[in-house]
Order: sequence, then structure tokens, then C-alpha cells
Amino acid sequence: MKKADPAELRKSIKSGYTMMKAGIDFVCIPVKTENQKDDLLRVQKTVLEEMIREAEQQ
Repeated sequence: MKKADPAELRKSIKSGYTMMKAGIDFVCIPVKTENQKDDLLRVQKTVLEEMIREAEQQ
């Protein structure tokens, strides 16, 4: 198993901590490839954009 880059791990932890502080529920999912990570980050971006739009409508 190839270990993740420590700098990338810190970015992931920071992202999770930021969502936690904002009260946003999230799921930590391990990834095996960069393509898989990119796909999941696109999903995250889409969901966060939807949440922003919903919040702006209220």
C-alpha cells in the first residue's frame, strides 16, 4: 500500500475540521487512486455548491 503524502493528509484533515465546525455532516472515505480522489472531490464540490444555493434562498 502506498502511503499518502503528509501535506495532502493535512489538507484533508483541515477540510473535515472546517466542515465539522460549520456543522456539516460528512463521511471520510479512503481512496486508492488520484482519479478516485478527483471524482469524490467533484461530488463534494457539487454538494457544497447545492448547500450554498439552498442557504442563499432562505
